[in-house]
Amino acid sequence: MLARLTSLPGVRDVRVDASARHFRIRADDGTDDAVVCAAVPGRSVLIGDNDARTQQAAWDRGEPTFTRETLAGLSLLEARVLAVRLASVAAAAAPLDEATRHALEEHVRFTLLTRLLEVHADGGRPDTGWFFLEWPTLAARALARADLPPPAAAAIRAVWLTALASA
Repeated sequence: MLARLTSLPGVRDVRVDASARHFRIRADDGTDDAVVCAAVPGRSVLIGDNDARTQQAAWDRGEPTFTRETLAGLSLLEARVLAVRLASVAAAAAPLDEATRHALEEHVRFTLLTRLLEVHADGGRPDTGWFFLEWPTLAARALARADLPPPAAAAIRAVWLTALASA
């Protein structure tokens, strides 16, 4: 949604709040300098004056907002955190020496970051649940990159399919 709003003609800057539901839009010509809209499934709508004032007050108090670029940076961190967690889960499911565990962690990080950046480039997704739907495919890609022995890969894949549900 952020990428789509940013690409609209006449838009100078768009920021989203931490809920990923409220967007602050600034126009090139300086008019509508703080238009606030809310994301609803599949579209965005302008919110009423009272709700807009409430959101503006939160921003004025320092509630963080994020640009398209800062969200991509956060995705890098998200991929790293998930990779560390998933490599730890993998090491508990199959015997991995330290070098193999670190290599697997890097394969997971690369796979996740690549997909997250693709999603950002595509303009995002209307629902954050997309990640959980794609997780089995992403897990298979990371394991294929790691080229582990089949028994280890199968054991890791089995635990990975449930690992994020408990994260």
